[in-house]
Amino acid sequence: MLLSFKGRAGRREFWVIVGPILVWNVALISALEAVAPHGIKNILAALLVLIFGMMAPDFLGVTAISRRLHDLNRSAWWIYGLGIVARLAQSTYKGSSDVVARTGVLILAVLLAGAAIGYLGLRKGDPGKNQFGPAPSAKASKTATS
Repeated sequence: MLLSFKGRAGRREFWVIVGPILVWNVALISALEAVAPHGIKNILAALLVLIFGMMAPDFLGVTAISRRLHDLNRSAWWIYGLGIVARLAQSTYKGSSDVVARTGVLILAVLLAGAAIGYLGLRKGDPGKNQFGPAPSAKASKTATS
């Protein structure tokens, strides 16, 4: 179920998967920023670590977000909407030489990401069955009684 985009994920499953991924990504980016100024060889190594060190965990995060959206009776296509907003923030951030504007865009992006993660992680899922399947608590109690 960990690699599946189908079904539903409750708040606990969401945090069990996404929480460690957030911590991992922050630690990895911090480590890469410390290594980056030390020459092109380190930059290439850092790029490889970034690609392989973040792709697999982030794929797990996307599957968890997909199932969490399903639990809220929302389509997983909402992930693309979040991606578009992130890409617009990134292009605005890189396209501006004004430090205040860049800082504002960065703060706005962090606030939007925090709001999205908070919404997904704190909002109660739909009770009972919805178009994406039975409630995660119903699946857990069914397997416990079997």
